[in-house]
Amino acid sequence: MYDTVLNQPREKHEKLLLANKDKIISRLNNDYMRPWFGRKTDGRVVDLEEMTYTEVIGRAVELMYIQHQRQWTHESQRTIVIEFVERCECRMSRHVLGAPITVMLGDIDPSEYADLVSNVYPEAATATLLSEDAEFFKMLCKRRRQKPPMFMVDIGKDFGTLIQKDSIWPSEHLDAVVDQDPQRVGIQQGPVAARYSTVVDEPVKTILDTIYHKHIAALKERLYGGDESSIPVVEYLCADPVAVDLPGSVTVRYSESERVFVLPEDTDKLPDTEVWLQAVAGPCKSWLQAWLAAPVVLHGTKYTENKLRRLLRSRPGRTVSIRMIDGIPQTLQIVGANGQLEFKLEHSNGAITQSFFQPAVDRVATLRQRFAYTPATPLTPIAYLEENDAECIRRFIAVTWVDNSDEATKFQEVTDPSVILHSNGITITKNHIRAFCQSIGNYSQCYTYRLDGELFAPLDFFIIAGSPNILQFLYSTVVGD
Repeated sequence: MYDTVLNQPREKHEKLLLANKDKIISRLNNDYMRPWFGRKTDGRVVDLEEMTYTEVIGRAVELMYIQHQRQWTHESQRTIVIEFVERCECRMSRHVLGAPITVMLGDIDPSEYADLVSNVYPEAATATLLSEDAEFFKMLCKRRRQKPPMFMVDIGKDFGTLIQKDSIWPSEHLDAVVDQDPQRVGIQQGPVAARYSTVVDEPVKTILDTIYHKHIAALKERLYGGDESSIPVVEYLCADPVAVDLPGSVTVRYSESERVFVLPEDTDKLPDTEVWLQAVAGPCKSWLQAWLAAPVVLHGTKYTENKLRRLLRSRPGRTVSIRMIDGIPQTLQIVGANGQLEFKLEHSNGAITQSFFQPAVDRVATLRQRFAYTPATPLTPIAYLEENDAECIRRFIAVTWVDNSDEATKFQEVTDPSVILHSNGITITKNHIRAFCQSIGNYSQCYTYRLDGELFAPLDFFIIAGSPNILQFLYSTVVGD
């Protein structure tokens, strides 16, 4: 942008900016510390004039109020919001209320400002800004003698000035930056930093490696007197596990090689989720403790939800057994209230195998997935290993939902699209219909009880009747993933 626009004569700026408006807005939202202000509640990027009054208030609070710190980036930016709320009230009010709405703002969290305005003036949630109110908001944001807001509100002749205004302080206050992303900010190389730049054309990797190793050396010297042998060895960096007490409704059996937990069958007597997971993780740092504490799991280059916490949640009648060697968990397995094995974790040499067991029509379907345990990365100590995973999931779903044990040609093994697959058929009984209706809460008498003995099946039941045949086709090797 500097080369194509800002380095050009000033009178050409506005024309060049408007010609590249979409590209500039995209880069602001993705890469820069001052994102584009205009955005609808559904996430669409728009101009300020296309926003409603409450959307402007909500967006301003989002970008100028640091929610997790419960403070404004600067007091002058609170003034911007308050003055625009006053403007909104003047525009929307049809008659004089008691006290102005701004009096009530001091009693609520700023994130609730927009809701308050829409409750008092419902029209503010649907009416888009009048042109003079849009200009008023821009004037508030560009007013002198205040902290420049951390967003761009329009593309005009002063864009080049506003985008660079007060651009150094965000690097010292990352909480005020969108997503607290350090890569959005610029860091000025002042005289102190320049003092240590003694090599011409030094690669960035060399600079960062030098900072990294010098920082480690300084910590060793300050904390351990430079003696590496006195540095304690830990499994991974995190807070020490906290000992918890489970309620008496949970039966617990401990030995040197095993821990067993038997959960009560009464739902009301189940332990709190956090307490339960901490008890399962154990009192020592281990791969199991790391996995249950991690907020995310690394899946390729993306962070995904840590689903183990949900899988291991307390459920009535479950028995959880953990086999240990030297106090470190090696195997975890869950047996359901019906006595069937449901889930298993096995750890060996930094690799973890996760197994699901699902009763199928003629067998127990098993899905195995592998994960890597890397304690050197405490934020994501568990990484997903994709080894033919899509094929394993396809087979697992196929075996779980489709009975083809009597077929000469197994649909899972089909490689030729011309092969004809035949259904084994299904016999629909009254009990099938009643059970289905009970599960979906349909208590109509024509589906549950009729004096003439004949029951109708609801249209929804077609899904149950047809699903084996549909899935047989969808999950064949030729079609399905």
